[in-house]
Amino acid sequence: MHAEDHFDDDFLMRLLRDPDELQRSGRERHFNACESCRDQLESYRRIQAFLHRESDFEVPRGWVNRMVKIFEAEEPGESSTASSKTFGWLLFDSLLADAAGIRAPARAATERHLIWESARFRVDLLIDSADPDQVVFIGQLVERPPGDDGRLVGATVEVTVGGRVFNGEVNFTGEFVVPVGRLTRGHPVEIHFWFAGALSVFLVIPS
Repeated sequence: MHAEDHFDDDFLMRLLRDPDELQRSGRERHFNACESCRDQLESYRRIQAFLHRESDFEVPRGWVNRMVKIFEAEEPGESSTASSKTFGWLLFDSLLADAAGIRAPARAATERHLIWESARFRVDLLIDSADPDQVVFIGQLVERPPGDDGRLVGATVEVTVGGRVFNGEVNFTGEFVVPVGRLTRGHPVEIHFWFAGALSVFLVIPS
């Protein structure tokens, strides 16, 4: 089974809203045979259930407006296939329990571990908030499959927290450390990785 046969995020989002879409699309055979697609849909269902319980969280309007401008700035004429390859998915968030999709125990509250993956990159991130006034982002950016052109060397990472921007550098192993001070609930955190002046990876972390 080829990777291009797997369900893309747009189709998985439609399944979340309307499970009957699977039968209408005629793709039940693939879904029944593909553990990867089933696991990805189940992961999205757990995240959806978690967010439904987080009724007190509302994405700031100013942040939404900025995101709209970023996507509107994309070069016109690019194929939808090429554009879809820029999207990734959240594989793990320690705020979600493995099975039940609930918050982690309080004893783990000073660290948050997240893992993202796309067709080209994997990002492993630890947010260390043992000192709430000196929060540190520690992580690693890895190419999939590993590249041999040194693309990651010298790449910059930019973390935006409540309108404040903090910068760091990715080393030759893809690792980075960015101190950001205090996090503010209600303000999503943005992480940008830049390669040769182009925006290559963009992540958003709900607070």
